[in-house]
Amino acid sequence: MINRNFLQYLLCCAIPAIFSGSLQAQPVPIKEFTLKYKLAKTVEASNGNIRTKLSSTEINMAGNRMRITNELRPGVLTTYLYDPDKTSSQVFIHDANDSITYQEEYRRKELLDIVLAEEKDGKTELLTDTRTINGWSCQKAIVTFDSTAITVWYTDSHILKPAGIGYALKDIPGLPVIISFNEGNRLNMSIVTSIHNTYMLEKFSIPDNPAAALAVPNAERYRVVNARTERTMIMQQMFAGSPPIMEVPEEMKPFILTSAN
Repeated sequence: MINRNFLQYLLCCAIPAIFSGSLQAQPVPIKEFTLKYKLAKTVEASNGNIRTKLSSTEINMAGNRMRITNELRPGVLTTYLYDPDKTSSQVFIHDANDSITYQEEYRRKELLDIVLAEEKDGKTELLTDTRTINGWSCQKAIVTFDSTAITVWYTDSHILKPAGIGYALKDIPGLPVIISFNEGNRLNMSIVTSIHNTYMLEKFSIPDNPAAALAVPNAERYRVVNARTERTMIMQQMFAGSPPIMEVPEEMKPFILTSAN
């Protein structure tokens, strides 16, 4: 006969272990973070030409405030300081030769700038497909908004819970590593048939001091330029002086969608 005290001892040991295992399996919710994605934008033209250009976007989230830095061309960076309580954002633009700043009406509604999902609820389908992407163990999901499907590969280590801004992938139980979708021709350009977007996670971190992560490095060097025509001319000069558009890395190419695949 098994001793009752021995059974109680086994139960006391087993129950914490069971709960510990279940807790470890849950992704950690985070409200403040730094994300950096490479973004490949593939434009299909009506004449059959297909062109892909690469940029990057880094998002720093602290409370309900956000700093967004986009590298549009090599060496040309645009930073937005977004505060949902304000009607405009402070914008900083610089390259190796010039640094300007100005105020602009900029009301970002979606964390990852997925315009087709703004203020909508999507339908999320979690799939069983798995693969390792840049060292992250990922699972696949499809999130559908109206008739547009977004393919997501995510890792279940963390889950984003941003405050004060929409997040189209809020029902994904993890951190998006790959996001790909066709936004169609929302700009209504006659020579364009569709635009495909592919995000690949490059960096993820949880800052020790989230508010400090919102600071713009060397902010004192930026000169104020209020005239829109002058700002446009300066940006054109920055683009003209920058190197060729960045090359899409090989590890990203399998996830770039076109109408052909």
